[in-house]
Amino acid sequence: MTNLMKTKIHIIRFSRLLSSAAKTVRSAPSISSAFRTLTVLTVGILSVAFFFRYQIANGFTRLAGDRYDDFIELSILEHWYNVAQGFSHWSQMNYFYPVAGSLGYNDGYFFYGLIYAVFRWSGADQFLSGELVNVIVRSIGFFAFYFASRRIFHISLPWALLGAVVFTISNNIFMHILHGQLLSVSFAPLLALLVHNTLQALIARQRGALILWGSAFNVLFAASLFTGFYMAWYFAFLGCATLLTWIVIAGSERRRDLLTILRDEALPLTILLCTAVAVNAPFLSVYLPKAMETGMHPYNEVFQYSPSLLDVVHVGDNNLLFGRLQVIMNQYFRPGFPSFSERTTGFPPAVLFLYVCATVSLCWRFCLRVCDKILPMQAMALSTLLTWALTLHIGQFSPYYLVYLLIPGAKAV
Repeated sequence: MTNLMKTKIHIIRFSRLLSSAAKTVRSAPSISSAFRTLTVLTVGILSVAFFFRYQIANGFTRLAGDRYDDFIELSILEHWYNVAQGFSHWSQMNYFYPVAGSLGYNDGYFFYGLIYAVFRWSGADQFLSGELVNVIVRSIGFFAFYFASRRIFHISLPWALLGAVVFTISNNIFMHILHGQLLSVSFAPLLALLVHNTLQALIARQRGALILWGSAFNVLFAASLFTGFYMAWYFAFLGCATLLTWIVIAGSERRRDLLTILRDEALPLTILLCTAVAVNAPFLSVYLPKAMETGMHPYNEVFQYSPSLLDVVHVGDNNLLFGRLQVIMNQYFRPGFPSFSERTTGFPPAVLFLYVCATVSLCWRFCLRVCDKILPMQAMALSTLLTWALTLHIGQFSPYYLVYLLIPGAKAV
């Protein structure tokens, strides 16, 4: 039996197990807390294990990285281990010595470094510790997505589990696991959860809770910037787009209510702004000088990595379900295009179809009646579609040029 056939069998078994768990949950009129916890833990462990199935199968003797990006990451993780032991200054890497602030030439991997140091202290070598960091980060992503779905959108347990599974085993992040910093998207649901709690406190005019949750968000976001800039920047980009979309579709009464709340809560919001500046000072002190020194990325380089319309479904030739379709599309529309590149970030057609259906459904419900309960979800769906479309290029044109020119930090991406 080939490895491909074995993998397909594992996928079928995993799908049946998840379906069985979901049916059990739906059929129970009252689910005990212990059973719910066990279900979430089981599905979470299986999802993460499936994502790292190749590493687990070979006893972590074959790792996800390569001899380029992964070695750079490991050198930075080892740097944080040295910092934790008091051997190195936090912003001064061993490479490019004696250039000051050399950490600013790459992603900081701060969160990763803290987890990595624990594994190194426990006796694991550099390579195993680096791979176990990925496992922990992906696990955080699963449980953060599940709790965010339940807390923010009040989604039922089976649907929240399904969303967390899709988020965890997503094809595009699996294809680019060699770029370990991209796994920091796992922190996005945590950031969203803190934003939600902050907004809830703001609306309820609970100043103590507002400062507490807002400060927690500021700290986590600053640490995320210091870990993987791309994912943190795009979280802020999508968050601002979602807010603007909400303002547009919310209606005049809701906009007036928002302005009243912001005016009344000006003091705690000012405190949060000062907190944000303070906790981001280390990041800015390292990365702003390097941004000025290097000029960041020229637009022609950014454009080179922007996806085309075909890349929307570019899942890679080795995708178990849609890889053959990808091969046919590339042979017909763009012969010679590499099966793997920076643009292998597409969505499987099934997932893309579900997203389109959900977005259309939300827009239709908005046309029928504006409802406070689903308004944030509608704003997020529309802003996701908008910001995604901005990254695409057709021929030599991409609307992302406006983002590149106008949005702070875009030239670093």
